[in-house]
Amino acid sequence: MHPDDLKAIWICHECRMVFVFHSDIDDHKDSSGHKMIEKVMMISPAETLAE
Repeated sequence: MHPDDLKAIWICHECRMVFVFHSDIDDHKDSSGHKMIEKVMMISPAETLAE
């Protein structure tokens, strides 16, 4: 598991697809040829949101 899995939101700038798993990003790059994928947001842990 990648350290950013379920902690970041990534978006493909070529097709606007959204990802939360780094392995899905790698699969998307391989299958679509899209390379412009950027981390757009970090997700706060649930305990931080509850405060």
